[in-house]
Amino acid sequence: MANLQPTDHANCSDLIIAICKQHEAVRRDLNRLTVTLQEFDVSIEFKASEGSLQDEQIKLQKIVDIATLRERLKNAISLHDSAKDLLDIDSVDKRRWLKHIISYAVLGATIGGLVIRSVMASGKWLPFVISVFSALAAINRWQEVSNNRKLLSALKEDQSDLERHVSELNDHLNTVTEKLMAKIKNVVCGISGGVDSAVSAYLLKQKGFNVRGVFMKNWDSINEKGECLADHDYEIAQRVCWKLGIELTFIDFIKKYWNEVFVPMLKNYEKGFTPNPDVVCNKQIKFGSFFRYASTKLQADAIATGHYARNSYGDFLENINPADDARLLRPTDTWKDQTLFLSNINQTALRRTMFPIGTLMKSEVRNIAKDIGLDMVANRKDSTGICFIGTRNFSTFIEQYIEPKPGKFIDIETGKILGKHKGVHYWTLGQRALLSGFSKPYFIAKLDADSQNIFVASGTNHPSLFSTTFYTAEPHWIRSQIDTTKNVGFRFQNNQNIKECQFSKAGERYKVELKEPMRALTPGQYAVFYRDNECLGGAEITSIGSTLYDLQT
Repeated sequence: MANLQPTDHANCSDLIIAICKQHEAVRRDLNRLTVTLQEFDVSIEFKASEGSLQDEQIKLQKIVDIATLRERLKNAISLHDSAKDLLDIDSVDKRRWLKHIISYAVLGATIGGLVIRSVMASGKWLPFVISVFSALAAINRWQEVSNNRKLLSALKEDQSDLERHVSELNDHLNTVTEKLMAKIKNVVCGISGGVDSAVSAYLLKQKGFNVRGVFMKNWDSINEKGECLADHDYEIAQRVCWKLGIELTFIDFIKKYWNEVFVPMLKNYEKGFTPNPDVVCNKQIKFGSFFRYASTKLQADAIATGHYARNSYGDFLENINPADDARLLRPTDTWKDQTLFLSNINQTALRRTMFPIGTLMKSEVRNIAKDIGLDMVANRKDSTGICFIGTRNFSTFIEQYIEPKPGKFIDIETGKILGKHKGVHYWTLGQRALLSGFSKPYFIAKLDADSQNIFVASGTNHPSLFSTTFYTAEPHWIRSQIDTTKNVGFRFQNNQNIKECQFSKAGERYKVELKEPMRALTPGQYAVFYRDNECLGGAEITSIGSTLYDLQT
């Protein structure tokens, strides 16, 4: 479309035809959008008493379609605006064009007169015929311009009509949004036995929602003291809910967690990867199984968790906008930011998820707990690390599930064997190798699961530990229409600074290029992408590009 120039009358006509087709497509989309929105509006009224999140999900599927149609509508109108500017009949180019047509007509008439006199003198008619056709072409060109001017004038009126319909649809959407917000009454809040989820439930009650707590048991092993931590957490969760005056439901997700989180994690360790089970747990369990359970079994309008994150729809979904995707945003307390672990949340769940403490600092959360008498959690230590390992040594834990596979520590520079180990699954890139008898410490630079050899480098800043490129699996984007051509931010560990990077498709893989080298980029971890304050989504790191040491040798 951009190649069409106003100085070419044929291309001008083609452009006008294209604009007409765009308007036809826009009008068709507007009709569909209007019908869909009316159905959605009626659905809200018809099922207002049910308050089922499952019903809301069905409606939201329609809303997603509406958002897509609105985006197409915006693009079509934008195209028309650009074309209108290009073909403005009052522009300098257009006046110059019309002036040329007049000149062509005068020239054709003059030439025609000369040709007639020449024909009468010589008796040769061919030049005269050519002159006549030239004059007719000039007249036809003028008619073309006149028609185009009329069509452009009509398209201007059509444009105004389309914009009026869009404005009316916007008003209707706002009305529907208010009705949708009024439906959110029953909220199911995950209660873990910690201060964050407890205060979240309290804040929900303060907002007037009907709150029910849910405790999810994902693991049932005994710790080194012979205690089941999950049972202890459940006891505290019961005390919290009793204090707040809300009902608590116990859900056993142990089997699902084992199959969907734990087993895949073990397979990754065997490959020499270092997985992040918390990302997978949030995707599969908390915002998968738990979300569906709340929807179908507990008739929830929304769910809530004690994560430090924010929703563009608002802490309590007070800014819900059916026309736009929900966005996952970083919390006020950036030190407690948990958006990395939420980077694989799906859009359907996010549209119905509240993060009540997303705009609070951790200190404020603890103070609220003290003020309302939640002493059982107010000063309770935050859980850290992988939940099912607890305070145990990782090696002691992992050898219960993966048999030792002896291998060698090899100096990456000299190829010299420096020691032995029990398997790559015990180690991760960048970790200090347990080697004695050397003046400098060695660090893990490369893991080879096939040979079980681990290549180590002397010194914490050895160039083999740094890379500027890595590859990922298919990324998960939280919302639609993410523009990955622009620079985005990236991190793969919580509390890391966000680094600038460029993201691109590389064959069957996805390539991430960093502006500066990064230490110990690790396969199995999740590369999580940001733009400004928004978490865009994430992808599992599958391999690392050339290290600085590779580039030097």
